[in-house]
Amino acid sequence: MAGSESNRQLSLIAGSDFTGDRHKVVEVTAANTVDVVGATTDIVVGTIAEEVLSGVSVPITLLQGRVKVRAGAAITVGHLIVPAADGEVTGVASLAAIPVDSMAIGVALEAAGAAGDIIEMLAMPISSPHTA
Repeated sequence: MAGSESNRQLSLIAGSDFTGDRHKVVEVTAANTVDVVGATTDIVVGTIAEEVLSGVSVPITLLQGRVKVRAGAAITVGHLIVPAADGEVTGVASLAAIPVDSMAIGVALEAAGAAGDIIEMLAMPISSPHTA
C-alpha cells in the first residue's frame, strides 16, 4: 500500500451469516442491521471488517478514505467503483456508465485481475442521475 490511514468503523448487527464475506459492501436492511448489497441500486454504507455469524455485532468500515473492497470482476485502476451482486463491486469508466438510480462508491486505487480480488479504493460516493 502506497499510503496508509486509519479507517473509522462502527458496530451494527449482521443480518445474515458473513462467513467468507470480509470486504464485501453492505446496506442497512433493518434497525441497526446490515446485510450484503444485492443490486447496483442499493445504498452502500460500508464494508464488512470481520467475518461473523448472523445476529451478532459486526464491525463495519465506513466509506471514508482508503477502503478495501472485494471485486466481482476485473477492475481497472482509476475506474469508478459501483456495487454489484452479492456484496462485491465492479468498475465503470465514466459517470455516464453509472446505472440510473444508483451510485459509485469510490475510485479504484488498484487493479483487480478477477472476481474475488481484494483491492483498495478511495471512498468517494457519487450519485447518478435519477429517473423522474
